[in-house]
Amino acid sequence: VVCSPMTRCKQTLMCSQITYDKLMYCEEAREKMITIGDFLPHEDMANIESDESVLERAMKVKEQLKTLAGNHKKVLLVSHGIFIYMLTSKVIDGERFGQRLGNAQMLKYMFSGRDRAESHSMLLP
Repeated sequence: VVCSPMTRCKQTLMCSQITYDKLMYCEEAREKMITIGDFLPHEDMANIESDESVLERAMKVKEQLKTLAGNHKKVLLVSHGIFIYMLTSKVIDGERFGQRLGNAQMLKYMFSGRDRAESHSMLLP
């Protein structure tokens, strides 16, 4: 399980009936920093985050998930709606499209390629 360090994700995972062997917190999988609830207590709330910054973090997490999926049959990412949207998004004719998920909704995300044919991640906002 890869989980955002934000309280809501930790609570979602705790309240779920999901069992797992290993848990790692991933700072990059956190919510877009735009409102007071998106910041950790030690962070400066003046640092509002851009979509480009969230997209950059999402691409880093996607690479981490690909690596984990190559070594494990299943990987669960517990994250946030805007982050999952950016993680799953692509640009078509100049407009960005991504998967929007509701609270505690799961999405099966398959990685393509010879070495990852059976590996997948579940994304949970």
